Amino acid sequence: MSVTITLDNSANSAETNPPGYSLWVGGQQHGDPAGVKVDKEATACALTTAADLPFLATWYYNYSWYSGTNIEGPFTDGQVVQLKKVVA
Repeated sequence: MSVTITLDNSANSAETNPPGYSLWVGGQQHGDPAGVKVDKEATACALTTAADLPFLATWYYNYSWYSGTNIEGPFTDGQVVQLKKVVA
């Protein structure tokens, strides 16, 4: 069964975590079409994924893509997931 979650990246905006960080969430690597790019100013980015997925991998952009903190599942439909602050 699939669910749609909302990703909130407000912890990584330019105001809250200068210079601001975009993240890629889901898939096997950044750019994977199974995931989604979440801009540094995004507060409501939708991602449809499997409900029983144990975690979602993340990558953050800082002049190149770097592995970030996993988001632990399982997930519920309509869940809002606050992305963690990037510490580069």
